Amino acid sequence: AQRSFAHIPASFVDRYERALVVGLGTGTTLGTIATYPFKSIQVAEISPAIVEAAQTYFEKPNRDSLKDPRVELVMNDGRNVLLLTKQRYDLVTIELTSIWFAGAANLYSRDFYELCRARLTPTGVLQQWVQLHHIRRRDLAAVLRTLRRVFAHVGLFVSGRQGIVVASNRPLEVHAAHLRELESRPGVAETLGGLQLEQLLGRIMLSGEALDRFIRDSEKDGGPIVSTDENLYLEYATPKGNVMNYFKSYDRTVSMLKTYRPEGLLSHHLKR
Repeated sequence: AQRSFAHIPASFVDRYERALVVGLGTGTTLGTIATYPFKSIQVAEISPAIVEAAQTYFEKPNRDSLKDPRVELVMNDGRNVLLLTKQRYDLVTIELTSIWFAGAANLYSRDFYELCRARLTPTGVLQQWVQLHHIRRRDLAAVLRTLRRVFAHVGLFVSGRQGIVVASNRPLEVHAAHLRELESRPGVAETLGGLQLEQLLGRIMLSGEALDRFIRDSEKDGGPIVSTDENLYLEYATPKGNVMNYFKSYDRTVSMLKTYRPEGLLSHHLKR
């Protein structure tokens, strides 16, 4: 999953100038982003202990990426980095803790997505992890609806038993030749672990009209929901999912999403 948080959105990037990784964690996502030809990569992390752990215990999976001369470690909250910077990013990828933790939902609000849109280049791509376990259908739909209020194009992928949302204001389309060129990079091929980028992109579950239909159907019981800084709906709603069983809730969510997935969905995004 942590490698997919990098590979899937990076496949849709059309220019590799600047990237921002929000949340270091083990550094595995950062290390995977660093295998792509970005000229500059920032990583925002608020915890010195996390940085120490990544450097001490996870230097192999993160490919010792904090020592990469292109990487700049910023000890700050990711939202603050975006608020203060004058930079524009070709990719912003976010890997934080589950939504239900206090304070995390301010990275799932309409206001935050508007900030991301303002800091992306016109063809820039946003990636965000969303759990598919311990979450109610209505709350997952609220995440997607909130994103759709800000971005013209949104896709939901499933990889490593996790949800991966990719958003942009340009169509989420990529040419097969571009994927092959990326896979020719040794680091990309190594971190794919024997897979191909096309296989990862084939894990797309919803996009376009299918995604919008899922949102509409999920709102029938409670009306349209958009999470904002003022209501922080997701902050208060998602903890209710903690009573669910991990595996049962994940399987139920994925099975439900599959009923909305149209045949040949990948062909709408992969051009040959």
